[in-house]
Amino acid sequence: MKLRDFVLAKLCLALPSFDPDTLHLGFSEDMVKEAQETLKINKKHARRVYEILRLKATDMVDEAKAREYRLDVKRRLVGPF
Repeated sequence: MKLRDFVLAKLCLALPSFDPDTLHLGFSEDMVKEAQETLKINKKHARRVYEILRLKATDMVDEAKAREYRLDVKRRLVGPF
């Protein structure tokens, strides 16, 4: 699972919807659609890649940004997306 996540994260970095500047806006249907059409991955993997790339782009020293990231992941784990 870790290797697959790594490879998909590297591939998704090239997609415009996974741009580090737009990741803080949250997970969107555009990300799912683009990942499905370009890389043939499902919604679950697109969400995991989004969380990995968002963690990479998030400054964890900033308490507000770190909390926002943690709550975003928690929303996925607690309820369906």
